[in-house]
Amino acid sequence: MPLDLTWSQFAARALLDAGPPWPDRLAPTTAMFTRSQGRHGSELLRYPPGGWGHVAASWPFSLETAEIAAVLVRTNGAGDPAVTAAVRWLWAQQDRAGSWSLTVRNSRPGGFGPCPYVTAQVVLALLDTGVAPTDARIRRAADWVTARREPDGSVEALWYRGRVPGTSALLEMLGRLGRGTGEPARAAAAHLYGTQNPDGSWGDGAAPGTVEETAWALRALSTAAARHPVPDAGRSTARGAATAYLLDTQRPDGSWPGGPVNDHVRACYRFADPVIATGLALRALAAAREDARATTPAVTHEEYR
Repeated sequence: MPLDLTWSQFAARALLDAGPPWPDRLAPTTAMFTRSQGRHGSELLRYPPGGWGHVAASWPFSLETAEIAAVLVRTNGAGDPAVTAAVRWLWAQQDRAGSWSLTVRNSRPGGFGPCPYVTAQVVLALLDTGVAPTDARIRRAADWVTARREPDGSVEALWYRGRVPGTSALLEMLGRLGRGTGEPARAAAAHLYGTQNPDGSWGDGAAPGTVEETAWALRALSTAAARHPVPDAGRSTARGAATAYLLDTQRPDGSWPGGPVNDHVRACYRFADPVIATGLALRALAAAREDARATTPAVTHEEYR
């Protein structure tokens, strides 16, 4: 099925992270986002205008709305009417418990219900739009995600396989909220470092690693390391091995191959998507580059291109 808006936000966020700035090249994309934003709410489902789905005119989803708003705030500014409408939509969709479900507020747990990964990504997007980390609604969302942890420090993602996507989102969210040195963040980081494959990749523990899972973990760990440098050479080496894995798996045309990580029907039907894989890989390498600059300032940019 087409995923025009989903693909475009993965690509746009990756290009914005990688730099240099691409305002002219991204202008048609951001204009498309604005045109595709939902103009009508739903009285039945009780949401206002302002959301986005995976394609224009589809049901709005919490994840796409958050991710596209995060793009537009970087290209158009927090005062952009499309961003304002998206933030209003996201707040209206927050579940009573503090979480976010896929599309309908207060859905029952399950494939369309509240999701730790989605909730963490919405929190990150709202922070990007200028919402304060001390906002009570943000704290409630972060507490909800943190409470979903397994004993090993990991959390799940309803729309991706395994524990790497959700745990990575949790770690990045806690760092942005100033909780990067607390026990939940330390446990999440330890889980990721402890489940890395010998070739530097991450996977679901039962199959070879994938570009997507490696990229999620590398980005979260690099971001955490840049904020709270840990003088542990082993962990720095682990991030270096993940970077090498991504560089080695890049195709000659610049793209990365997709792995079967996207859950269309949970635990029953998974699919690969090279656009998502390429966007995630580029964002992870950009984070690793910034981590390298922060922890070893004497190293030149050219050495980390």
